[in-house]
Amino acid sequence: MSPWMDAVFTKSYPGVSIRGELNWADRPRRVTALFGPSGCGKTTVLRCLAGLERLDAGVIRAFGQTWSDPGQRIHVAPQHRGVGFLFQDYMLFPHLNVRDNVAFGAPSQPDQRAQVDQLLQRFQLAGLDRRFPRELSGGQQQRVALARVLAAQPRLLCLDEPLSALDGPTRTHLRIELRKWLREFQLPALIVSHDAIDIQALADDLIVMSDGQVRQSGPVEEVLHQPVDITVARIVGFENFVPVKVEQRDSEGLSVEHVGWRFRGLDQLRSSNTSEGIACIRAEDLRLRKINADEAASLATILECIPEGAMLRVRLKLPSGQILQALVPRSTEFRSGETASIDLVVNAAVIVCKDSR
Repeated sequence: MSPWMDAVFTKSYPGVSIRGELNWADRPRRVTALFGPSGCGKTTVLRCLAGLERLDAGVIRAFGQTWSDPGQRIHVAPQHRGVGFLFQDYMLFPHLNVRDNVAFGAPSQPDQRAQVDQLLQRFQLAGLDRRFPRELSGGQQQRVALARVLAAQPRLLCLDEPLSALDGPTRTHLRIELRKWLREFQLPALIVSHDAIDIQALADDLIVMSDGQVRQSGPVEEVLHQPVDITVARIVGFENFVPVKVEQRDSEGLSVEHVGWRFRGLDQLRSSNTSEGIACIRAEDLRLRKINADEAASLATILECIPEGAMLRVRLKLPSGQILQALVPRSTEFRSGETASIDLVVNAAVIVCKDSR
C-alpha cells in the first residue's frame, strides 16, 4: 500500500535546523500527536505541511500529490492542499460574528447556509451565531475556530496547541469534546501539544521531537511507556534515572541492580553485550511502605513531602546518594527524616543506554 503521506524534509532558521519525518501508509483516519518541549520544531512541521513555510530541502507528498519539493521548485499553495489549520490563538475575524466566521471557511455553493447551520448545531453555537469573538468565552471561540476549519471540508487537520489557551475546567471539558469531534469527522489529524494528558486523551500515535529532530514515533502507549533513550524518557514524563548493572537477561526483560536494590525492567539497551544502563522510572510507579530501619529491605530516607492535589510527591535518598521521586496518595502519611521501604510496579522500569542524551 502506498503511503497517503510521505514527508521527509528540512526547514532551517538561523542557529537551528528542523527535520520533519512523516510516513503514514495505513489507517489514515488516525490522530497523530507531535510532542516535545517548546522550541523543538513541532509547529514548524505543521506549518510546512500546511504550506505556510517553504522547505529548504526534502519532499512532502500527500494524497498522491507532491506538495513541496524545492529541488523541483514545487510548492503547492496552502489553499490548494486541503489542510485545515487551527491556530493556537484561533485567529477569528474580530469584525465578523460567529455565523460569518464559520461561513468564511465554507465554499461558495447553493447549500452553503445549510452547511453552516449544520456546523453551528453540531458545535452548540446556534444560539451564539450573532455574537462577535470578543463576546465569547475561550471554549466558545475554540468551537467557532474548529467549525470554521471544518467548513472548508479539509482532507487533513492540523491543530496547533488547540487547548493551551483554556483554563483548567474548560480545558478538561473541551478535551473530551475535541476527542468526540475528531472521531465523528473521521479525518486524519496532526496535533501539536506539550501536555501529556492531552496526548493520551486525543491521539492514537505519537511523535516525540527534541532539538528539531524526531527521537521516537509509534502508538501513544508504546512511546509513553517504552522510551528508547533518556531524552525521550524525560520528555514523556519519567522523573527518576538510576544507574544500574545488568545481572540477568531473559525473554521478558532484564534483572538489574543498584547498590543492593534489585528489580526488573524493560530492555531498551539494544545490545546483549551491554552490562550497564540507566533505569528510567516514573514517580507513580515507585511504591513506598513505612518500615523499621533495621528491617531487611530496600530502604530510602524521606527528604521532603510536597502536596500535589490528591497526591503527595515524596523526595527520597537511597544509601548510594541517589535521589528519587515517588508519587503516592496524600492519605499516606510520611514525614521528612523517616525511613521507607521502596519497591516498583512490575516491569515499570525501562533500561536504556548510559550514553543516551
